[in-house]
Amino acid sequence: MHYRWTRRATVAGSPGAREFAARVTEYVNQRHGLNVSWGAAINGAQDLYWYADYQSLGAYEEALGKIMTDEEYWEKVLPEADGLFVPGSVHDTMVVVM
Repeated sequence: MHYRWTRRATVAGSPGAREFAARVTEYVNQRHGLNVSWGAAINGAQDLYWYADYQSLGAYEEALGKIMTDEEYWEKVLPEADGLFVPGSVHDTMVVVM
């Protein structure tokens, strides 16, 4: 049993959302030693997804803590997302994988 974190965001029709997804994923993986992946819906929806697996909720909390205290992420990386996603469409889910 392990835990899977997933974030879904709906693209606002702006070009550049997939490029941003790739950049932010590469950034958190390289900077914080994480193993986050991203993908796009294939059912016609304009949704992008990020996901990562964790052996425990404690491991997830540790990873989240790294990002929450990363000033460069908040000041330089995340602002690149402005206008790329529908406001209010970003949702996180944590599931137990059996």
